[in-house]
Amino acid sequence: MIELLHGYFRIAPEDDARTRREKVIGKVLGLDCSLEDTLPYLFALLGLVEGDDPLAQMEAQLRRRRTHEAIKRLVLRESVNQPLLVLIEDLHWIDSETQALLRHPTAALCLHVAYRFPFPWRNSVARSGTASWIACSSFCLKARTASGARST
Repeated sequence: MIELLHGYFRIAPEDDARTRREKVIGKVLGLDCSLEDTLPYLFALLGLVEGDDPLAQMEAQLRRRRTHEAIKRLVLRESVNQPLLVLIEDLHWIDSETQALLRHPTAALCLHVAYRFPFPWRNSVARSGTASWIACSSFCLKARTASGARST
């Protein structure tokens, strides 16, 4: 999820903390000023808290739930502007926080994932009625070399 947000906010590795915060603020408030209350949760998730953390005293479960809600609100609002396509590679390495978010999508988006079998929570998502799975048992990609010969 962190990498996805870095891409969305166009945060580069060479950006300092101030620049990163400015990019997040600009994107969120440019999208919708009513999303301003999501900023502390996004800053905490992205490690951009300045000074005292306003969420430090919050109970962990409440903080987690509100962070998920902040991300869902952001995605839902962005989906009003444009169709969303989310590509996730190596889903089998997914962390529990991202997994929790993907189990309950709240926006019209196309989620394309690549993962290795067996993938333990695939069936729990499919049973929830929020996803349709198309099984692709194998791919055989053939590339052409500079000489035109095929390689596998």
